Amino acid sequence: MDPAKIGTIKVLDKAATILDVLRERERVTPADLVESIGESRTTVVRICETLVRHGLLEREDTSRVSYRLGLGLVELGVLTRRRLSIRGVAHPILTELSEKTGDSTNLVVKQDDAAVCLIRVVGSYPVVSQALDEGGRLPYDRGGSSLALLAFGGKELQESVLARLAAYQRPALRDRIEEIRELGYCVSRGEFLPETGAVGAPVFDAHGDEAVAGVSVSGVVGRLSDSRLPELADAVMAAGEAISRGLAYTGPYPPPRN
Repeated sequence: MDPAKIGTIKVLDKAATILDVLRERERVTPADLVESIGESRTTVVRICETLVRHGLLEREDTSRVSYRLGLGLVELGVLTRRRLSIRGVAHPILTELSEKTGDSTNLVVKQDDAAVCLIRVVGSYPVVSQALDEGGRLPYDRGGSSLALLAFGGKELQESVLARLAAYQRPALRDRIEEIRELGYCVSRGEFLPETGAVGAPVFDAHGDEAVAGVSVSGVVGRLSDSRLPELADAVMAAGEAISRGLAYTGPYPPPRN
């Protein structure tokens, strides 16, 4: 599909134009925007109020209603900068890890109720799986990289994941989290897809209080034999630490159990 032939959604073009106007001005009134973008006051206010609802703009109710950029944009900017930073640091390390092991390597980051694959490097012994493509969502409670991220990702994340499970499932996941924290890495065999497995480790940034990503080597279950596990665990943890150091993490790796 050629993006140039798809076209655009006009109302989103108008919303983007309003945000562009606010690049140069601290606040604008509806009248300012009518003049800048050539739309009716009704259309301008409707778009602005929609952006306010989503946190992308803030409305100031003084003698004249005006709008300024919202805190939602700050949050998106921080996330974008962090993820671009992670991508730049992690990609060459994942490439080296994939070349060393022959297996595919992945890096996932937090997003709402699932981990999202930000980077995937296909190894010389690839696993064909749509779920492992970049942009794919993985449940936090299954899989090497996502479980490593969960185990070191902070109490708030853990409790939110546990709350979505049935009561009888929670003790097992709590035990699994403790096991991963004790080992410093996660071994997953056939949990997400029956024929695949992974060895995962956490990634930290300069704040260091909780993991911001999970890195893993993934392959068919037969390539994750007990005899090969120490080699893979060492390699994945070395990659996790290297990415963390590249993100200015200075603490012990992995962090000691609390």
